Amino acid sequence: MSIVSPCIANCKLDADDVCTGCKRTIKEITSWSSYSTQQKQNVLIRLQTQKLDTHSTQKLDTHSS
Repeated sequence: MSIVSPCIANCKLDADDVCTGCKRTIKEITSWSSYSTQQKQNVLIRLQTQKLDTHSTQKLDTHSS
């Protein structure tokens, strides 16, 4: 099974070496091609969880105003 990179071609690293586009760390980006399927799935799960957490926080912020 081939897992496609989450790269969205909006590459720029922040001060913590995390891509502002796909939200992967520099290690995840540079190691992606050698990662096992399980490692890639773990990265994708973390990114999805992070995205959901961000949306939940944003919803709470807009409702607390």
